[in-house]
Amino acid sequence: MVANLCWPQRSALGLGVLLVVWGVVDLIAGRSPLGVLHVVTGVVAAASATSMRASRPVGSLMAVVFLVVFAFGVGEAGPGGSAMDAGVVGNGLHLLIGFASVAVAASCAWCQQRSRPTTRSTASPGGGAVSGAVSGAAPGSTPGPASGSTPGSASGSTPGSSSTPGSASGPAPGPAERLP
Repeated sequence: MVANLCWPQRSALGLGVLLVVWGVVDLIAGRSPLGVLHVVTGVVAAASATSMRASRPVGSLMAVVFLVVFAFGVGEAGPGGSAMDAGVVGNGLHLLIGFASVAVAASCAWCQQRSRPTTRSTASPGGGAVSGAVSGAAPGSTPGPASGSTPGSASGSTPGSSSTPGSASGPAPGPAERLP
């Protein structure tokens, strides 16, 4: 199960487990507001690790929560401080968890972007630009040489490459796609 997860999802799962353990320790030590916060956010983070779509917004939300908890903990530190003051080490960990949550959300966005099919645009030797999906021809296109190409060259071919006329795929470039 864990081996099938992307690295941002594994990070969210690890962060969730860490928070649940920290929350249990807080509850045992009698720091119930922080213990409840840690257990709840840990369970939510671990549950969100099942999908990339869930990990991204949960990471963003946890970043806001833990950076606010850090600000309240540091702002009201000292004798008689607030319930969010976890001490120097705890407040530092809240700050690190906030930044780690930002990293999880950003890396989920990066992984989602990398997994989408991309398009590219290349200039053909005849002066036209050819665009289409990297994986092949655009839907509804017919194979054939691009307009403005020289005989024996196919759109998208590079000098020195061996291609036969009519072997390129993709629509012929229109007047708006021609390079000056």
